[in-house]
Amino acid sequence: MKRTVGMLLLLGLGVVYLAACDGKNDDKTYGDPEPYDTGGAEDTGTDGWWEDPDDDGDDDKPDDDDDDLENGFDLVVDVDAGTGTFTGDFDAGSGRCEVIGTLVDAAAVSGCGDCSMAMSMTLTSVSVTGDGCGDGSDWDGETMFFGHGLVEIFDWEDVSYHNLYENDEGGGWVEVDGGYSSIDGSIWSISIKW
Repeated sequence: MKRTVGMLLLLGLGVVYLAACDGKNDDKTYGDPEPYDTGGAEDTGTDGWWEDPDDDGDDDKPDDDDDDLENGFDLVVDVDAGTGTFTGDFDAGSGRCEVIGTLVDAAAVSGCGDCSMAMSMTLTSVSVTGDGCGDGSDWDGETMFFGHGLVEIFDWEDVSYHNLYENDEGGGWVEVDGGYSSIDGSIWSISIKW
């Protein structure tokens, strides 16, 4: 029964299509579309980024300068709640490793003179996947210290990205090479590429 109904439906659609294409409108011409207004700019003859498979079109995107860097570590912290998440993807020498987990006990710390704010945070529920990457027990319970720098290093899509600082357990605050951070309300996003 279902097959018969389906066949009748297809036949009915075919009749509707044939009726719509009866040739009555074949003598109408629609003309060429209006040319795109370039505002007086000359056509350079180059393809747009959408036509070039090697150009992603995001020339101002933060990680464009780091395309050759394959390793990354990203944290998202709700500074009001004191919690967050982190992810990492890196080459451990024996293969690619992916690490994910949560951040707890995020709290403000002092001492970073070049930062608008700094926090300590503890990694928990760490999960590591990949050959030769370990089980994450080395990371679980580790406390990290990061600072949101005073210097804006770039702006992208109305978000200001600042330099990033890290304090390695009393070793002093140092700027993180390949690191940047942004704050949107109570959400602090941290990214490190190497």
